[in-house]
Amino acid sequence: MKIKYTILIFIIGLFCVFIGALFKILHYNYSNDFLITGMILQVTGGLLFVWKMLNSPRAKSILNEK
Repeated sequence: MKIKYTILIFIIGLFCVFIGALFKILHYNYSNDFLITGMILQVTGGLLFVWKMLNSPRAKSILNEK
């Protein structure tokens, strides 16, 4: 998986959280579903991003520098 896809997952999660918060303010239905889905997507995208960065060869060389 490329880094841009993990960032895309995170951005979609941000969008869902924003829509969920807006729905919550306006007292619409399904606001909790949007918030939960968005937060799950944010956590998934963030974890995939960190995992991808730690497994790249450039990150290993940067982490091993003194």
